[in-house]
Amino acid sequence: RRHIAFHAGAVMPVLPVTVDEYLQLAGAGRPAAAQTGAAEVARLSGLPLTQPVDTLDAAAMQTLGLAAALASGASVLLIDAPLATGTGDDHSRRRALLTEARHSGRTLLVTGLNSRDPLVDHVVEAGA
Repeated sequence: RRHIAFHAGAVMPVLPVTVDEYLQLAGAGRPAAAQTGAAEVARLSGLPLTQPVDTLDAAAMQTLGLAAALASGASVLLIDAPLATGTGDDHSRRRALLTEARHSGRTLLVTGLNSRDPLVDHVVEAGA
């Protein structure tokens, strides 16, 4: 099982794959019992599963990257500014993914959220 997954925003696909294939690839190596979780991640992402990844806009690419980090099965997710791009709908989908990760018992280290955000348990401030 992977212990750490890092999501820094956009996905840079090397192969021409669909959203579904990309998420399956991210979850490769997970036990069969965890595959249900991958299906839930795909649903929460709100992305069309048959759409080629290389045709997604920047906001959808960020959502896909976050979904892939969650699908990886890692117990610690390092996530850089998940709400930096996109519309309210994009943010809602990403919040659903983050909430799912949080409720699944994973540790989330996230940059760019307000300290009063409901997803935030602890705040660590780094000096400049």
